[in-house]
Amino acid sequence: MNQLNLMPCNDMAVENAYIITIKDNPVSEMLSKRCQQSCDEVGMPYTVWQAFDGTSGTIQVPDNLKDASWLKWFKLYETFLSPTEVSCYLSHPSLS
Repeated sequence: MNQLNLMPCNDMAVENAYIITIKDNPVSEMLSKRCQQSCDEVGMPYTVWQAFDGTSGTIQVPDNLKDASWLKWFKLYETFLSPTEVSCYLSHPSLS
């Protein structure tokens, strides 16, 4: 069993960068390419991760997460966050 150590540590090594990208969104894909180039320049391994997309007013689930069981846990009862903000939020924990 893996244990999570939340204590302060001086080890700043990064194994991999994640570049969260909205598929078929020209601005997101352009900025993603810039991040990829930056990683390539410094020799940083990276993974391009498909983001949730709320830019159309509804939240689109990325293809790689269509069958994720944890998505059934989320219910929105308040609408003070826009679909884009909720999509941004969901894209980050989807990395784990």
